[in-house]
Amino acid sequence: MGVPDDVDEGARAARGMLADGLPTAVIAANDLCAIGVLDTVLRAGVRVPDDLSVVGYDDSRFAALPGIDLTSVRQDIPKMARLAVKAAVERLERPTRKPKDVVLRPKLVVRGTTSAPPPSAAGRDGHTDAAPGDHDDLDPQRDRVPEHPGGGGRRR
Repeated sequence: MGVPDDVDEGARAARGMLADGLPTAVIAANDLCAIGVLDTVLRAGVRVPDDLSVVGYDDSRFAALPGIDLTSVRQDIPKMARLAVKAAVERLERPTRKPKDVVLRPKLVVRGTTSAPPPSAAGRDGHTDAAPGDHDDLDPQRDRVPEHPGGGGRRR
């Protein structure tokens, strides 16, 4: 038996969501999983982003295709590679030095698969699940990458 690809995994997850009830948004492990989700929910008549927002991860070349127009998280791969090599060299040169964590801020590339949740998505008490202060460290203006020309429109 072969290993299923990410598109199939996304489609399988979407079929489960369709059976169990849709959330307001899905953040997939990568863009190909998100594309599998998109394909499945669009074929089922779900309006993206009106009924469901979908976000991928990687900002692959597929994400920007006009028929996909996927909001995605972009990582600085060259910087990650440089830092990984630097850390490996430092470890080899100083094996007793304690490892350190390095955190790189990703960028959200907003395209046509995301929007604000509908008012009906709030809980029965009119509030979402987020507690005050849960997202104080997020700054959508700072972390946002401008849309590509022609992007950001409504989908089917």
